[in-house]
Amino acid sequence: MNVLKTANHHWWPKTLSKFWKAEADGCSSWLRPDGRVQRTPPVNLGVIGNGHAVKLSDDPTKANSWDFSYESEFGLADTNFPSVVDWLTSLERKRSSRFRDFGPFVEMQDPDAQIKQLLESAVSLVVRSPMSRFHAGQVSGGFAAAEFTTNERKILIGFNMKGRQRLFADGLNSRGKFVVLRSPDREFIFGDGFCHNLVLPSLPISPKIFVPLTPRIALLYVKPQKFYVEPRLSSLEVDADWTEGLNLGVHVYAKDAIYFRSDQPPMTEYFSANRHGFFASSNNAIDELVDQIPGIHCNR
Repeated sequence: MNVLKTANHHWWPKTLSKFWKAEADGCSSWLRPDGRVQRTPPVNLGVIGNGHAVKLSDDPTKANSWDFSYESEFGLADTNFPSVVDWLTSLERKRSSRFRDFGPFVEMQDPDAQIKQLLESAVSLVVRSPMSRFHAGQVSGGFAAAEFTTNERKILIGFNMKGRQRLFADGLNSRGKFVVLRSPDREFIFGDGFCHNLVLPSLPISPKIFVPLTPRIALLYVKPQKFYVEPRLSSLEVDADWTEGLNLGVHVYAKDAIYFRSDQPPMTEYFSANRHGFFASSNNAIDELVDQIPGIHCNR
């Protein structure tokens, strides 16, 4: 019988988190909901023991012939992250002139292979994030959460998450609108939750993802019910005020962790609440930006 070995799995992959280390000390910072800040090498962040392994025995220390791991589902994304970041860094962009000035977007040709790599990597951050794990561990059918042991909940999470990388990445199929955002004046932040609506187990009608990739680069992806296909890819440079507005999507959706490189974000009531929240209305910087993407409104 093949024994599933114990391993540390990363929901924030090392191939991406390495871009978040400061030059001075090679560390990143972890902001907690109580305001404490821990500075540590990024390789130590986003780690969960056996996070992508499912052990079916009542005693998880004992092997079961039906144990399995879905860690390999994220292998393609992790391999691609360095080349994806290099490509995004090379894209042309122009600076917006003031806060709430959405233009000018730079429209560009989109190499299909690179778009697919970008989507594969972004979706992997969605699927394995602690926020997705939280939703995957929610029970239905009248069962109370207290009726499940810790190991039973881990098994439930594993079965609900297995195969979701392919479901989401292949289901989106590189269709939709991609906006690459660059922030030269203020750093983006990353967390154990961020603004998206890809909640398990199925794709929403109008999927949306806003995910920071490096302290200077973030991705906004949307697939509205009605839009012009071209331009599929555009880029935009945003100022510090805009970045602060976009970072709010991490404060609202994160629960236990906000990671940053050098620019410590202020504490907010959303993050200090210590729960995975969500935007209850479209009155936020992310949705305002979505509304201005070239080709979103067919009457423009």
